[in-house]
Amino acid sequence: MVITKETTIKELVFTFPASSSYFMKRNVKLLVSGDARWGTIENVLLSKNYSDEEISRIVDELNVLYKERESL
Repeated sequence: MVITKETTIKELVFTFPASSSYFMKRNVKLLVSGDARWGTIENVLLSKNYSDEEISRIVDELNVLYKERESL
């Protein structure tokens, strides 16, 4: 999986469950009442006032973390 800003939250959470703790550390909830939020990574982060630069950095970090988890 390659994570992009257009990746849906549902796809991200089901494919890479550790991503939810990554976002929790940034006070961004991906799960609401046990269900993944609607929308994309970009939608959720823009609603929390993250800049385009911050969103790109987060997507890059998520891809690194995902690749590290995959290699275990």
